[in-house]
Parts: sequence; C-alpha cells; structure tokens
Amino acid sequence: MEYNWEILGLKTVIETGIVEEILYLCTVENEGVRARIQGSVELEGESDNVDTIPYEDLTEYDIMLWLMADIKNKKKVEKELKKSVDGKIKKKKEKTHKIGSPWKEKKEKKDIKLDNKVKGKK
Repeated sequence: MEYNWEILGLKTVIETGIVEEILYLCTVENEGVRARIQGSVELEGESDNVDTIPYEDLTEYDIMLWLMADIKNKKKVEKELKKSVDGKIKKKKEKTHKIGSPWKEKKEKKDIKLDNKVKGKK
C-alpha cells in the first residue's frame, strides 16, 4: 500500500512566523478501496534556535520532513488506514447481497458504452 501525505496548512504565530502545528491529510487506496485520515501534529522547539527557518523561506519539503520526523504519528496513522482498508476489503469480499434491478444495471452499462463512444473510447 502506498500512503499519500499532503500538507493542508500550518498554524503559525503571526508576530513571529513560528509554525506551531502542521495540518495534514493521509490517504491510501488498495483493491479499489480508499481510506483517509485528516489530522495535525504539534511542533515543539524554541523560536531562538539558530536552525529556525524564516516562515517565508519554508518549503513544502521542509514541512514534510518535520511531519515524517514524528514517526510515532506516522506509524499510527498508517496503521489505522491499513486496518480501515483491510476491513472494507474483507467486508466487500464477504458481501452476499445487493440491492438493484437487472433493467437498471443493463441501462447503466448501456449508458457507459454510449458515453465512451461519444468520448472516442472503445
């Protein structure tokens, strides 16, 4: 499974430009089943640290490194997503009933074929 991490935003102190929190989204897809978790990580550190990067010089890469450095959070999020996807896949495979009608299913397939012909697909 490939986990996709995205930075949604940063909670920053306006006066100092210090980033206090990273807001993120992590998604995964396996066998056509998707799961996602949106969360945040609070940062710790001192504003007078010589390695402090000015807010305007921060890059998405810098923030992603900080986010991935919180390995406990990373592992926890990915474990939860895997559990969610695995559960949905298991449920999907165990499915014994469906709701629908043959005439609507035929119409939906026909509509898809017509739509693909209009778009030039076979």
